[in-house]
Amino acid sequence: MDWPNEVDARLRYDVMLDMMPPAGPERVTLADLGCGAGHMLTHMREAGLWPHVGYHGVDLSPVFIALCRAKFPGVPFLVADAIATPESLPMVDFTILNGVFTVKRALEFEEMWGFVRQLLVAAWSRTRHALSFNVMSKQ
Repeated sequence: MDWPNEVDARLRYDVMLDMMPPAGPERVTLADLGCGAGHMLTHMREAGLWPHVGYHGVDLSPVFIALCRAKFPGVPFLVADAIATPESLPMVDFTILNGVFTVKRALEFEEMWGFVRQLLVAAWSRTRHALSFNVMSKQ
């Protein structure tokens, strides 16, 4: 959510979305797990990726989901705890977790690693084709 600058943020968005096929006649579905304020969807629309992608925004924060629903009427946004209730996530072709694992707050390394594993297992259980995520180093 808080990338140092817009150029770097757009590059990261493009890298995360690179797993999806080029726009074509078939629509694909994408879950943006940890969608925050909807910056990925804004980027997708500006990059012309929106028409062929069935986007689903998911976040643990009701505040972010309310913001996204106001910004993007008609787009599905869901408040969900993916680890506690993975079955509540939409079944999609592709899932991205952009920035979800880049801040560990007060967690020790092993706690953070456990969280990463649990969330990836939950996300993968609702993903048909591919999943992308980014992380920070242990240092």
